Amino acid sequence: MCWALQAAEFARLASNETVRNDVYRRYRKILLPGQLATDGSFPKELARTKPYSYSIFNFDVMAALCQSLKGLTPDPPAFQDADGRGLRKAAEFLYPYLKDKASGSGRRTLSTSTLCLSVHRACSSRASPFTSRDTLISGRL
Repeated sequence: MCWALQAAEFARLASNETVRNDVYRRYRKILLPGQLATDGSFPKELARTKPYSYSIFNFDVMAALCQSLKGLTPDPPAFQDADGRGLRKAAEFLYPYLKDKASGSGRRTLSTSTLCLSVHRACSSRASPFTSRDTLISGRL
């Protein structure tokens, strides 16, 4: 995901729409189904030594990639594959853990600043599928 973000940003700065479209295709067809489960979790990150820190990092990069690719269609932050995987599903999975760090099994230690900023940006974006952070929390999507 990090390589895709770098490629998307360089292509955006160079006004290279061919590369931006290729990165977006790779995100939709390879990265999203390969890294995000249908429940919104990042299974490979959950299997690592610091699962939630790695999940937060991966989500942050995913949100930045979608932001970098804005202007393409379908809208990257709003995109969901046939199984519902997308930025929104990842935010729905992670947000409860960020909202209440004490919830869960006790092994979840979170550094929330980066993810909360990413969720806030996703929720406040005009093109975002979210209308507000409260809507995301309440499940009235």
